[in-house]
Order: sequence, then structure tokens, then C-alpha cells
Amino acid sequence: MREEKVANEHLMLAIKELIQKVDKLDTRVISLEEKVDKLDTRVISLEEKVDKLDTRVISLEEKVDKLDSRITPVEEKTDKIDTGVVSIEEKVDKVDSKLDVLSTELLSTRADVNILKKAR
Repeated sequence: MREEKVANEHLMLAIKELIQKVDKLDTRVISLEEKVDKLDTRVISLEEKVDKLDTRVISLEEKVDKLDSRITPVEEKTDKIDTGVVSIEEKVDKVDSKLDVLSTELLSTRADVNILKKAR
């Protein structure tokens, strides 16, 4: 009977230790569940932020497209103006060259006139 009582006491101690371990596990599980809930809340919040950012990005892309459609004609006009400026520069260079030739001819003609005046 004494052995039975000792065996029962050991069994009761083992059961008590198991209950304590189960309680600790329960506490840890509850803590983990709370952490998972917090993470879930954060994930939902991040998803909402991503959705808002996505909307902003789409809006910005639309604005960029509109600006591109306005810039293209301006670039085309600028290219035409650049071509016109190059053409005008070429014409000015030709006029400068002709002016240099005419100036040289004028000086030569004046020199000839002066020689003729002296010869009289």
C-alpha cells in the first residue's frame, strides 16, 4: 500500500508538471497568436499603403503621358527652328564672304581711281 501511495504521489507530481508545461505552452501560444494578429494588422496596413501608392503611380504615369504628348510638338518645332537657324547662319556666312569680296574689289577700284586722278 505504501508503494502504491508513493507511486500515486509520483504520478500526481508528473501530472502537475505536465499541467504546468501545458499552461506555459498555452501562454506562449496566446502570445504568438497576439503577435500574429499584430502582424496581420500591419500587413493589412501595408497593403492599403501599397494600394494608395499604386494609385498615385498610375496618376503620375498619366500626367507624364500628357506632358509627353505636349512636349513632342514643342520638340518638333524646336528642331525646325534649329534647322532654320542653321540655314540662316549659312546664308550670313555667304553674305559675309560676298561682302569681303566686294570690299576687296571696292578698295581695288578706289586705288585705280586714285591712280587715274593722279595721272591727269
